[in-house]
Amino acid sequence: MNNEQVLIFSGTAEFGSQVSIMLNGVAVGTSKADGSGKWTFEYRGHPLASGSYAVTAMVTDGAGNVSAPSKAMDFVVEL
Repeated sequence: MNNEQVLIFSGTAEFGSQVSIMLNGVAVGTSKADGSGKWTFEYRGHPLASGSYAVTAMVTDGAGNVSAPSKAMDFVVEL
């Protein structure tokens, strides 16, 4: 039996762009957009305590341009 929390986030971005994922404003990892522009990130960091969270993403393209943060995706953890 495994009690590991895994959160999976996905989206689209320009091919080859690096996507930075933030949890409550703190960077928790990156992903790279594939040939179709799809990216996926699995958060396996520290277990989340009960509470409200917001996930955002920022994209850095091949030229180094950085996007504004995405609209937040909010969720609640209840343990």
